Amino acid sequence: MFSKDYEKKMKRRRTRNITLSIICLVVIIFGVSFFFLGGSYKYSSDYLTSLFKKDNETQKENIKEEPKEDNKQEKTPIEEPKEQEENSLSMDLDIGNGKLVKANFDETDQGKIFKSIDTNGNKVSFDIDSKGMYSVLLDEDNQNLYLSDTNGTLTDISLDTYNASSGTQFSKENVLRENPTYIWNESPRFLNENTLVYVSQLPWFNKSDKYIWTIDLNNKNHQCLNVQGQKVDFGNLSDKGLEVTIDGALKYVTTDGKVIN
Repeated sequence: MFSKDYEKKMKRRRTRNITLSIICLVVIIFGVSFFFLGGSYKYSSDYLTSLFKKDNETQKENIKEEPKEDNKQEKTPIEEPKEQEENSLSMDLDIGNGKLVKANFDETDQGKIFKSIDTNGNKVSFDIDSKGMYSVLLDEDNQNLYLSDTNGTLTDISLDTYNASSGTQFSKENVLRENPTYIWNESPRFLNENTLVYVSQLPWFNKSDKYIWTIDLNNKNHQCLNVQGQKVDFGNLSDKGLEVTIDGALKYVTTDGKVIN
């Protein structure tokens, strides 16, 4: 059995060893701090505090300097619609058989009026009335006549069938098929806003003479003026009427459908 003194000695030794261990641990901590930080514990603590503070400030600066995202999407510039003047003041007119002509207009205080007709290389004759409200188109291949208004509405005003005084009917289609050079109608012109004139070999089929015909645009009635010649050419509108040269002689077609010198 151990004596009581021995137990006391062992107890003091354990206490001393624990104390020495704590002292050594403290010395090591301070030594490491001094070695790495070059100063006392207080200095080390201040240094660590300053580092922490600087780190916070650096983080704040980084956050401040970091460019903010622009939540606003970059707007694509919207192009102002170009003026469609050219398109709105022109229109394609389809006269059939794949033929398109281009009608050009002017804008006036009274509205849109015809300015010109572009035939686009097609065999088409045309005229525009003096007020620009209507145009007449002749397809020279099938000799169909069309009346157009400024809205582009086309009306076929052809004389499809000629009724002879004998009661015999002659269709344009059959006559031209048998004689492609026959002139059923040509050179349409406006006499006034209600009347058109044109040249035709009707009412004869075995003569080369040409006659002046009129069309009443109100009822689409065709009428022969019984004025004939081998060569008939229309000129300008004047106070006397529409100039017409018949075999070299200048005459006038009046607004009431008479031919005068």
